[in-house]
Amino acid sequence: MNSINILIVEDDQKMATILGDWFEMYNEKRESLFLSWETAGSVMTAIDRLMLPGIDVCLLDVNLPNGQGVGTVMKLLCASPETPVVVLTGDDSKELEAACRGVGRVDDYVRKSELGQGVDVSELVWKLHCAAQKFAWRSQIAVKYKQQMDRIREEKTTSSAMIAEKIEECRLE
Repeated sequence: MNSINILIVEDDQKMATILGDWFEMYNEKRESLFLSWETAGSVMTAIDRLMLPGIDVCLLDVNLPNGQGVGTVMKLLCASPETPVVVLTGDDSKELEAACRGVGRVDDYVRKSELGQGVDVSELVWKLHCAAQKFAWRSQIAVKYKQQMDRIREEKTTSSAMIAEKIEECRLE
């Protein structure tokens, strides 16, 4: 994966601009991974965008005008269950983090208060990259699993047909 297309879901335009500036600075310093991004200011706008192809990971603020807390995550994942999600929030409560992670499909969790202090742009990009990569691996595993199951079904059908043929031959003798 040499590029990641990120959907930043953030109602605070200033914060969305800061994130975009961070990603732009990251692109200027790095050669191995290129970031592109789009922004959505609400859950509904994000859901509309996720109905189209091209987004690798969603960076989701969970406190938006039309969604609060874990309900925001649930809305997004109900509409687009395969989308990798990294939560970004200004809420520092451990309860919200536990609830969001408890949904089971939140790939990572970042507090806005950590940005620029405990979490720099490289670490944020790493979290987004890992989330997108995990999704790609899950997809590959699902395809291989389906192929294996199809092969087993085909072999089983072939074996059943051969057994039925042998039984019929025995009856005719």
